[in-house]
Amino acid sequence: MEYENVSEILRNYISQLKDSNVDTVLAYQEVCIGSNGSIDIILGDTCFEYGKNFTFTYCFWKKNGNTNITRIDKESCYKFDTIEYNINKIWEFYFFNKNKIASENLKAEYLYKGDTLEYWVDHYCINEIVFVTSIDTLSFELSEYYFKQYLFNNSENLNYLDNCDTYRKQLQLLIRNELDFIEKNELIEKAKYKFVKKH
Repeated sequence: MEYENVSEILRNYISQLKDSNVDTVLAYQEVCIGSNGSIDIILGDTCFEYGKNFTFTYCFWKKNGNTNITRIDKESCYKFDTIEYNINKIWEFYFFNKNKIASENLKAEYLYKGDTLEYWVDHYCINEIVFVTSIDTLSFELSEYYFKQYLFNNSENLNYLDNCDTYRKQLQLLIRNELDFIEKNELIEKAKYKFVKKH
């Protein structure tokens, strides 16, 4: 499988969509390491939801010209609504620039200043982006370190500007902007429990 870095629940979800003759799938997964996040519990509710600093995934799929989206949360015990949502500018950007996106190679080469090297791993996020069609699959990761100009010891990323100007980064920003709008307006609501609640 060409997108083995994503969570098992997402791989299974993509497989189900492909089995139902979905034309195109876009999955966006964000994993943050070293985060201080919350676990949200509502009084009187036996379910829970992790805060945004943990893993979250959104899945878009296209069938008969229409695009649907849902959130897939492997941590909490909620299922989320599926809504119809227009992301034509993302589809168009991807398919128009597909070959360039596939061939890009991002780097994080840091120029260290001084004679002492200090490297801190405190908090970082990784985006996994997966496109699946009936013809092929393209998946890639974007680490935050590609887009950090400086580290804690003022070492400079020599590839910072080039990385920010890539088609992969532009695509990630397009997706993230749509998700920001969806989250801000709460367009996708918690639908029901994944498991049967015991009384």
